[in-house]
Formats: sequence, structure tokens, C-alpha cells
Amino acid sequence: MVIDLFVDPRNKCILQKDSNGDLFYNSLNVTHIYKAYDGIIDFVQDSGELRKEREYYDNIYSIGQSGELTTEFIKEYWYIDIYPWRKTLLDSLGEIRGKKILLVGNGDSHKEFYFLTLGASVVVTDLSLECVKLMQKKFAASNLYEAYKEKIEFHAMDALNLPFQDGEFDVIYGSAFVHHVEDINSFLLEVYRCLKKGGICRFIDEADSPLWRGLKGTIFYPFKLYSHWRQPRSPADLVAESRGGYTYKDLNSIIERCGFHDLLFLREWFFLRIITRHYGKLTNYSQKAMRRANKLFLAMKWLDENISHINYFQRNQLMLIWGCKK
Repeated sequence: MVIDLFVDPRNKCILQKDSNGDLFYNSLNVTHIYKAYDGIIDFVQDSGELRKEREYYDNIYSIGQSGELTTEFIKEYWYIDIYPWRKTLLDSLGEIRGKKILLVGNGDSHKEFYFLTLGASVVVTDLSLECVKLMQKKFAASNLYEAYKEKIEFHAMDALNLPFQDGEFDVIYGSAFVHHVEDINSFLLEVYRCLKKGGICRFIDEADSPLWRGLKGTIFYPFKLYSHWRQPRSPADLVAESRGGYTYKDLNSIIERCGFHDLLFLREWFFLRIITRHYGKLTNYSQKAMRRANKLFLAMKWLDENISHINYFQRNQLMLIWGCKK
């Protein structure tokens, strides 16, 4: 068991467990229940836009395939040539042996199971209940299950209302997630509350890039329309797309207001990110299609590496690994 006690996501009172494994608390003669599904607790309180976002992803993940994973296959995801930012993110975590890690908005990404093999315990979460069910199946079908089943949990929750006690985690992590959050201040306040003193948060998103904003509105605009038609975006994705990426100044101001310090702000890659992302979306990230385009991706990587010393391109690099310390 990774988490000993949960709290109500909103009022933070300690939850109790009934004979069915459901969690509950009593308030003013009313019992509030959070249902359990084979060990997964559903902490999401559906309302308004949150319900629409959840329904969007529940529909996607309800038809997902669990597949069989191996330790070697999972590890390789961190070292693929065409996704070098993954290694940057992994390195930014530092030593995680003995650490407790919360994954927020993790979707159906299984590469984070690798943290278990590095000695960490992991709590996998997403807004979508169907998603965490799928992730639980993926893990159960992997060769990590027997060795690490006591070091991992899966739960559905809203990242703005986390059901954990203060100071529960050493690391809070989100990959391509924070841009979905409408109120980043409220989210980071929850992150701050749930981190131990000295704990860190690490995220990967996109940095603000004037060059990319210009390309999206011109050359790449037809690709954007086609991509949205082929694969409609979630409500939060559409809002996030209109906001654009993050700047150092904005993030530094936000983390200081939330009590954090030591902002990490690493930006890298431009052409490689654009081409892998848009080609992937057009082909539904088919492994066969991605392999066919490998030479193109490596050419974009070479181009990025050879222009990265130019100030203009440094200021426009897209991939952003960021975080801070409590």
C-alpha cells in the first residue's frame, strides 16, 4: 500500500473505508461516498466543464487495449532518439530511489512504470476513470506486476482537488498535462500542499514561441484544421491551444506566489517537436508510420542541434521541462 490515508478532495477531512472498500465521511447526517473499483477509488466530483472533459476521455479510453508490457520495453521509451526531451525530464528528477511519486493527468502513458524499477513508489492518477482502469490492466499484464504490485496505486481524481494529506509526496509529476489546467495557481497550491518539505514538482509542456505562434496561424493552419477534424480535441485542449506556451517570467511569478522556489526552466527542440507531433497526430501515432518517418525525424533533430546556438532559435525552442522546489 502506497497511501495509508486519503482525505476528502474538497474539505480535506480524513476518509474512512467501509466493508466494500469504498471511502466515506459523514457530515451533517449525510454520508459522502467515493466508490472503489477493484482498488481504484473514484474521487472525481463531476460538474460542468469537468464532466465534459471526463466524458471525452472516458469515451477514448473505454475502447483502449491493455497489451503486454516488459521492463525493457518501458525503459526504452525514455531513450528514443526522436523524443530526447523525455531523457531531459527523467534526468531532472534526480535520484528517486525510496521516493513517493504522484503522477497527475498521466493518461494512458506507461513509460512512468519505469520509476518503479528505479526504486520509487508511484500513484497513477487521471481525471478519467476508464483511463486508470486501463492503466491498472496494463500494469497487471506487465512483467513488473509481481515485483512492484505493492508499490503502485491507481485512482481517478481532479488535480485541483487532490485527496491526499499534507506533505504526502516527494515528487509530483505531469507530462503534457499542466496546459490542460485552467487555474494553474490553484493547481500549484495543491501541489505545494501535497509535497514534503524539500520535495519537487516536474512537468513537461510547451514554452512560449513567437515563431511557432506565427507558423500555426499561417503555414500549419490547414494541418491544424485537418487534425481537429480527424481527431477532435477535448474542451480543455481547445482552451489550452488558444493560451499558448509558458514564459519564464510568468511561471516564476506564479511559483513564488504559491510558496515555491528554485524554478527549473529548460527549453529545447523546435523542428523536431513540430514534425513528430503533427505527423503523429495525422497517423494516430501508428508505430509503423512513425518508423517510416524516422529519417525525417532524425533530419529535424540534426537541424535543431545545428541551429540551437542561434539566439533567435534559442528563444523559440518549444519543449519545456519545468518545475520547482518546496
